[in-house]
Amino acid sequence: MKKLFLFAAVLFAAVTVSAQEKGDMYLSGTFRLSAGKTVNSIGNTTTNTPGTTSFSIIPKFGIFVIDNLEVNAGVGYGLSKVNNNRAAANEQTLYNNTNTFYINVGTNYFVMLADNFYYTPGVRLSAGFGSQVNQLSATEKQKEYNNTSFTFSIPLCKFEYRVSGLFGVALEAGSLDVSTTSQKRTAADGTVTKRNTTNFSWDINTGAAISFKFYF
Repeated sequence: MKKLFLFAAVLFAAVTVSAQEKGDMYLSGTFRLSAGKTVNSIGNTTTNTPGTTSFSIIPKFGIFVIDNLEVNAGVGYGLSKVNNNRAAANEQTLYNNTNTFYINVGTNYFVMLADNFYYTPGVRLSAGFGSQVNQLSATEKQKEYNNTSFTFSIPLCKFEYRVSGLFGVALEAGSLDVSTTSQKRTAADGTVTKRNTTNFSWDINTGAAISFKFYF
């Protein structure tokens, strides 16, 4: 009977304790996958044109350095395949492929609004490094650009609900972003082409992103 009460007490603690205390750690991350195609019908002829296919996975680790203030970091990989409107001799669809390696760091402060419900303002810095390779034929490829990007983000609406002491659900919508992208291409004759782009965006109606956290 004592063991039963002890087990119940441990289970109750895992469900009810959800304070954001120094030393608490969690694992989280994001996974995105999208794909599509265009179908054209003219008379009795139907043509399927593949669209963009992309996916990314970025696991994340976070730790509370003081009560209610956490820092986090994540690394990941992303791939994007875009139909380049070329066709091989055997009518195989050819693509422009972009591979990107991601590094993200950020910090968030937890403000309790109600029991187990927090407003979590913070900032995030993301870096991406990769390259674009274009398919010229079924057997021939050409490296187009080396890409480097940096983005500084301030989420506008960010909340978290601690379902239990072990699990949390985070919601994020809208963001203030400043980003810079650099592209470098070296032609066969050694000519170097560079392109730099800087963007500022303030998105309030951006679709919401939901993530799950495991605390330990």
